[in-house]
Amino acid sequence: MSHSVTGFSEPGLDVYFQSARAKVDGKATNHLVQFIQSAQKTLDCAIYDLKDHDVVNALKSVADKVTLRIAYDGGKQKTVTGGPSLDPKPKGTAQIIEEAGLSKYATPIHVTGGHLMHSKYIIRDDDTVWTGSGNWTYGGLDLQDNNFLALSSMPLADVYKANFETVISKSHTHPTKSRKANTASLLSSERTIHIGKINVSPYFSGGGTEEIENAVGALINKAKKVRIMAMLISDTGILQALRKFKPASEDIEGVVDPHEMKQVMYLSRGTSKIPPALF
Repeated sequence: MSHSVTGFSEPGLDVYFQSARAKVDGKATNHLVQFIQSAQKTLDCAIYDLKDHDVVNALKSVADKVTLRIAYDGGKQKTVTGGPSLDPKPKGTAQIIEEAGLSKYATPIHVTGGHLMHSKYIIRDDDTVWTGSGNWTYGGLDLQDNNFLALSSMPLADVYKANFETVISKSHTHPTKSRKANTASLLSSERTIHIGKINVSPYFSGGGTEEIENAVGALINKAKKVRIMAMLISDTGILQALRKFKPASEDIEGVVDPHEMKQVMYLSRGTSKIPPALF
């Protein structure tokens, strides 16, 4: 086992951290390029925003050697209007894919209701997964605060492969209304995948349920101490779960994006549904 401020390694798991702000350089771009170029048979990529030229060139280098599939968000660019759910659609991904000659491998994902294909993962050779918070752009891989994981596990790759097949299917849509999740199955052993000494429980959004919110809330309720890094926390269930910790205590510390959190802070003063920020 080895770990530092730039990354963490266990058998079957590598974690890389990136933050120009904090001067943390886990070499995310290099690791992602190497991950792609190591493909021997298949490469299934789901990505919201793809613009980094090193990554694009890596995809081009393997396109004729492996079975390559790319799913990317094909929605229209959104107008920046503000609000806790703000996530404007950036321009350029479709153009870069076309200019790189990758269009025949790529599927633009259009979902109803203005929702996004927001995933960021790769399944390589049906046995290894790359995922994380960052887009494959210069900002996502070099400048912003992001984390990236490479996990070697055929069972985990199978779960991601099933999600990928669903995303690229012509019948793929997002429900217009949220539905309550069956909390009885949350955090159950059926969802746990063992990777060396690490237990992994994958969840995917887009199903219209509050399953992920409930899973995060259940973990917070079990925790005695939490450390949080998030661009934005506006989900009321998660914010309510965090209320069990006393503000400014050693049991809770977090880093958020102050600009993204402004609207949440405003709402927290005007309604009882969103509790005050705890950090």
